[in-house]
Amino acid sequence: MDYILQTENLSKAYGYKLVLDNINLKIKAGSIFALIGENGAGKTSLLKVLSGLAKASQGVVDYPALDRSNNRPVMSLTLEEPGVIENMTAYENMKAKGILCGASEEEIRELLDKVSLTEAANKKVKKFSMGMKQRLAIALALLNKPSLVFFDEPINGLDPQGIKWFRDLIRDLNRDLGTTFIISSHILSELGLIASDFAFMHQGRLILTATGPQLNAYCQKNNISLENFYFNLLQNPFEGVDL
Repeated sequence: MDYILQTENLSKAYGYKLVLDNINLKIKAGSIFALIGENGAGKTSLLKVLSGLAKASQGVVDYPALDRSNNRPVMSLTLEEPGVIENMTAYENMKAKGILCGASEEEIRELLDKVSLTEAANKKVKKFSMGMKQRLAIALALLNKPSLVFFDEPINGLDPQGIKWFRDLIRDLNRDLGTTFIISSHILSELGLIASDFAFMHQGRLILTATGPQLNAYCQKNNISLENFYFNLLQNPFEGVDL
């Protein structure tokens, strides 16, 4: 089994506040990994540490199967608040990153088209809706096809059509390029449609990991939905579930 990312006894504190408590994860290369938890569970803090944006207070993050041998970018991170420059156009945002990562003009135009921003390419981002900013942030994260992509609440601000578009995009890139995605959300119903593996967080702690087939089998056996499974899990989060 090739793991693209592993953590061992990973913890993070800001001052006296412990936001990540002894996290142990193994994420398979080529997986779509869903990180589930309510607001404040520690998902964003974990993504920041995993991507190198923040430093762990203790513990280890390792990337044993991350391919650094070619010119393909290693990883990309998009946080809940879209990281775009609002006084620039969508095209200018893409071009600026394209210069840094060596993306061609064709790749920039193709990706703008893929996220349905071709007609708005020359429009200032400050005039975009939240959903349009989110689409641009996704395009920026995917520019030049990184091996590992972190998304933090990527469907916030997207309408139902946009959410379906996002699901299809992730499936396609995962299938065609083998891109590994780590996606955080508190909306289990959406990630349940695409994720191969799941980790559930609560109050900075990892309370359960499971594969998609394990969760589906458990829910079918107990005649409950994924949402009800999650609701039940949060009633006694530290007691565990026998899958």
